[in-house]
Amino acid sequence: MKRAALFGRPNVGKSTLFNRLVGGRPAIVHARPGSTRDGRKEPVEWRGETFLLHDTGGVTADDATHAFAREVRALALAAATGSDAILFLVDGRAGLTTADEHLAELLRRARNQPPVLLVVNKAESDPEAAASDFHGLGFGEPVPISAEHGLGVSELLDALREILAATGPEPAPEAAASPVRIAIVGRANAGKSTLLNRLVGGERSLVSSIPGTTRDPVDESLVVEGRPVVLVDTAGIRRGPRRRGVSGGFEEADALAVLLAGKAIRRADVSLLLVDAVEGPKTSDAAIARRIEDAGCGVVVLANRWDLVTSRAERWAEVRLEVRETLRHIAHAPVRRISAKTGQGVGAIWNAALGVHAERGRRIATAEVNRFLAEAAARFAPRSRTGREVKILYGTQAAVSPPRFRVFVNCRRKDLLPTYPRYLLGAVRRRYGFAGVPIRLSVEGRRPSRRRGRAAPAIQSAPGRIATPRGDS
Repeated sequence: MKRAALFGRPNVGKSTLFNRLVGGRPAIVHARPGSTRDGRKEPVEWRGETFLLHDTGGVTADDATHAFAREVRALALAAATGSDAILFLVDGRAGLTTADEHLAELLRRARNQPPVLLVVNKAESDPEAAASDFHGLGFGEPVPISAEHGLGVSELLDALREILAATGPEPAPEAAASPVRIAIVGRANAGKSTLLNRLVGGERSLVSSIPGTTRDPVDESLVVEGRPVVLVDTAGIRRGPRRRGVSGGFEEADALAVLLAGKAIRRADVSLLLVDAVEGPKTSDAAIARRIEDAGCGVVVLANRWDLVTSRAERWAEVRLEVRETLRHIAHAPVRRISAKTGQGVGAIWNAALGVHAERGRRIATAEVNRFLAEAAARFAPRSRTGREVKILYGTQAAVSPPRFRVFVNCRRKDLLPTYPRYLLGAVRRRYGFAGVPIRLSVEGRRPSRRRGRAAPAIQSAPGRIATPRGDS
């Protein structure tokens, strides 16, 4: 797929244009310059053609402008020069600035510079006058637009389509297979961006010791063991200020980043939850674990910074116990010890993550589910609140990703003791595993018989066999 990158100084409207072109609000837009740091990549379709659009952070000439100026500039320039076309955005209201001239010189000096399309944003009042100031940059005829109002966007896409078509034929498409989406999640400053860079083998995400560095989820596509994978680095999930007027360093852009991180978990097939191997999992990690469980996402727990651990055999036993106790919502998850900084144990992540993904899509045959239910009922028979015996009629696995089981009984659901569904859920996990995968199990009351006056027959509860009543499928 052809690639185009947005490039320009801070607050010229790159993320606004990105959201306009891809549809929706996948990128954080904020009036404060520097809200975008790592950037995002999303597909854009126009007149039957599809290309990948990369939103980048605002590039400044002065490293003292903000804490990550140098790093953001390096990532943005690498993304721009590695694409098939560059959309160089400037601000039509502010006119030509020395910062724009500096960025134009950066692009001209870049090795293997792709074609550059000069885009004058915020030109809704007088497009021709706004574009006239920028001819001197030497990138051809500027295209005036208003990303906020959608003016001139069609003309921009037509011009970009022509440029991409002139760069050469489209690469041969790979075998169509739905990618496995793996989200890297955890507290702020847990090492998520370092792990992403380690897994992809390059500087794809901004790394800093300052918590909250990553804001936009960063997607990176790669192939692992012949399977397409999309890695998503997310912002550190943390709690904002509780009192009005007290920021505590938690900006509005940070709050948006946390919302996008939650959305990334809901879209993911598997989450890699990073916890600190030295400190152990905290209550904030437990809150993230609850989010993962509620989203129905598979999970692998990664004890990061293992290179700093002493007495490793003893600490490893402690970490596994702490995960079971503190992260009780995902106590079933596989745990791996890694060091994102040194690369120790990182290679084992793929087997664990892809194994959880396979478990998440596993289906148990209905006959096997009914045999299991008969054995479970023989060990511990269900009872109603009044003490009367309850019959399990039948059960089935209704869905996968995550696995969902439905069990039908011959009484009303509210009459069944609440401990029994929990017993069945634990028995399912002990019998079938589903390591790292949340399981949904619902117990439902008896369906009314289709023939009036005739009750649905109960199953035989003999061990190893369970019958399905006629007419109930």
